[in-house]
Formats: sequence, structure tokens, C-alpha cells
Amino acid sequence: MKNDPEKIRARGIRPFLFLHGILAAASLAAFAWTDAARAEDQDLDWAGLWADCLVRQRGLMLNKETRRALSAYAERFEKLRGRPLAEKCAAVNAAVNQDIAFVWDQWNYGIEERFAAPAETLREGRGDCEDYAIMKYFLLRHLDVPADNLLLAVVDIPDGQHMVLLAGEALPFYQAGNRSMFMGTRPKGILVLDNKGRGKPPPTLESAPYGDAHFLMNERKALKKGGDNVWRLEREYKPIPLSRLFPLRKASP
Repeated sequence: MKNDPEKIRARGIRPFLFLHGILAAASLAAFAWTDAARAEDQDLDWAGLWADCLVRQRGLMLNKETRRALSAYAERFEKLRGRPLAEKCAAVNAAVNQDIAFVWDQWNYGIEERFAAPAETLREGRGDCEDYAIMKYFLLRHLDVPADNLLLAVVDIPDGQHMVLLAGEALPFYQAGNRSMFMGTRPKGILVLDNKGRGKPPPTLESAPYGDAHFLMNERKALKKGGDNVWRLEREYKPIPLSRLFPLRKASP
């Protein structure tokens, strides 16, 4: 018996409509997840996550094998110690972007958000945006860049929030109550170390494709911007000698 052309078309249409429905539902779910993720990002305790990371790194440094592994990795950058900041930033940014594979915290650690200590990132060989930024932060501190010249920054991007590392000889907006950060003209001469744009040199802040910023952190302080666009001190951290957080020189034999 010959097949009815209308029935043939109907059989072909039904799977198409079914697949189309699945894709539409997935798209709606993705949009809903993105909106939820943005809301969750706004509520995250960034200052607390960073504090936990510092404490964890200090504990991990008590292990001899961990110190040796970090020292061996940091030794690769020793030739940069006396070089200009821009050269240090370019080399550290490129190396970490190449050495660390990107993976979400949920896949790596089974939780939504976790700031991995540098020892953990090196051990795992993977991490997400803040793990890249934190590793770069400590490598630059290892290369004698002062803490006041470095800031971990949480910035807006089209699909949510993102962490980068800002580096500059003098970060003029690192003051409680300062209104200048990402409002109007951005500060000049500040480099952005980002895990996006692999292989490219760090752009300057004024040319970086980001929206607003919400948090700024280094090992001394954390700043949060309020709804009135004023930066205020969110947290001060108990001083920890850098030697207890990251190797400062090549490990002894």
C-alpha cells in the first residue's frame, strides 16, 4: 500500500515540533538560570569567600610538598622580578591562562562558588575566573608587587558577574567613599588581567569591555559599592605575612 503524503508530512512534523518545544523550554530555562545566577551573584559574600581562601592557603602552605610545588611554579617567573609592572603582568597573565583549564566550581568542587587557594588551583590544574585572578595576584606579590597596587575586582559582563585582577602603580580609587570607579572616565594606566582573551596582552581599564564594578579586594581590605554608588569599607583582614601565604624565593634543596 502506498503511503499517504499527508501522513508522511505529519510524521515528519511531529518530531520537529517536539524537538522545537524541547529547545524552546531549554532556552527559557537558560534565561531563568542566568537571571537567578545574577541575583545570587549580587548576594554572594565576596569578602567572606576571599577571607576563607586566605586562611585555606595559609594552612596549605604548612605542607612541605605544597610549598615545594608552589615554589617550583613561581620560580618560572623569577627573571621578571626586576622588570616593569606591565611586563610582569603580561607574562603572568599569559602563563596562568595557558596553564589552567577553565571549569565551573560546581563541576570542580561540587558547590556553586568557592575561591580556590593558589595551592589548590595548581594541584587541580583548573578553575574558574576568580581562581585565575587569585593565582595571578599571588604570583605578582611573589614578584614584589605591593598589595596596594593590586585589586581583585568583581565586574559586570553580559551574562552575569566576573572577576579580574587590576594592577597599577597607584590605584587612585582604592579609598572608602571614592565615587570614581567605573563612573564616567575610568582611571588610566591600570591593567586588567583576565582569563578571557587568551594570548592577548592585558588591556587597560579604560578600554576593557566591562560594565559596573561591585567589589574590590586585596589581602588587606575589601570594598563594596552601595546602591548610592559610593565605595565603602566592607572588611579589613588580619595581617598575614606574605611568606605564610606564598613562597617568596626558590625553595631550598
